[in-house]
Amino acid sequence: MRPPRGVEDCFVKKRLICAMSTGALLVAMLPGAATLALDGSWTVVTEGLDAPRGIEFGPDGLLYVAVAGSGGDECFEAPGPEGPELMNICVGATGSVTTVDVATGEATEVVSGLPSTHIDVEGVLGPPDVAIAEDGTIFVLTADGNVPDPAERAEGDIGAIVWRAGDDGTPVQVADLMAYEASANPDGGLLDSNPNGVAVAPDGSLLVADAGANALLMIAPDGTTSTVVTFPDTMIELPPMAEGEGGEEATEGGQIPLQQVPTSVTIGPDGAAYVTFLRGGPFPPGSARVARVAEGEEPTPYVEGLTNVIGAAFASDGTLYVLEMFTNGMLSGDPTGALKSVPPGGGEATLVASDGLITPGGIAISADDEIYIANGSAQPGGGSIVKLEQ
Repeated sequence: MRPPRGVEDCFVKKRLICAMSTGALLVAMLPGAATLALDGSWTVVTEGLDAPRGIEFGPDGLLYVAVAGSGGDECFEAPGPEGPELMNICVGATGSVTTVDVATGEATEVVSGLPSTHIDVEGVLGPPDVAIAEDGTIFVLTADGNVPDPAERAEGDIGAIVWRAGDDGTPVQVADLMAYEASANPDGGLLDSNPNGVAVAPDGSLLVADAGANALLMIAPDGTTSTVVTFPDTMIELPPMAEGEGGEEATEGGQIPLQQVPTSVTIGPDGAAYVTFLRGGPFPPGSARVARVAEGEEPTPYVEGLTNVIGAAFASDGTLYVLEMFTNGMLSGDPTGALKSVPPGGGEATLVASDGLITPGGIAISADDEIYIANGSAQPGGGSIVKLEQ
């Protein structure tokens, strides 16, 4: 199956909208794509969510879900990535944080009014992750900011912002990561911030996996932002490209830089941060990994040989469960994801379940070690929270 039109443009990009766009296109091409079929490994907890992404359990036992939304009513046209053909873009404030009672499936919106952008059939930009502090404070990201000066941002520009939920559920800005990118530029590349994962560290600070900046950032309680570590490109062999169906010329292989693209961060039982990676275009299968980042130490590989990883979570016995968004590779034409397990201390990953996972966007493990997945993360109205039957 040939990758959908427009996917090739993601080769040089590190933004996760490429992943979500690819997923939305692939899901749309599936028979009966409006309903994601699950096998017996999964139970649907709740459904009908607008592109659910990162999830985390709070101290109240509820599952908190970052909902990317469905865009909005203010629409305009803009040139697409492949020339004069125009894309329809609709912006609004439909992004949110929703709690789910996993016992009953009841979903309740607790933070509303977060920016959301829907781009034709290509996907949704909106809140990618949420983190809950011990005192119940809700932190949520909005991603994909490329205009450093807030005064110059167009209405509806999502921005790379960390938010805190106020007492009435209204989002309050904690940090502007695009402004930090403009001043610090941690990886020294093109200015780009796309925070995709957030976690509360043991000292109460926030750790943010910034896919655009290729860095792990720290936000102190006073809002001061700093760089913990950057993740430099690596060189890979690009396989020769055969002549395409549209008459594209064949090309010879060669070496190209591959970006790391950190997608999530979780705190391990040892107090260290564990960062997952998607890897950049052409998103080669088997090139993704999870790295352990401890204070005062260089990042070390915890598990390698993975593909397009979007999230991870630890069980009480120290097993790390890793979620792949596209287990066969983003350009495979297959939107199937996968859940894999890694033994305590690291090592090789073992497949746990895959059938029925379609562009999954987040993973969380409850206090009693039940595993939950945000499924259908590229689908406004078609997303769900599912539980692994063990």
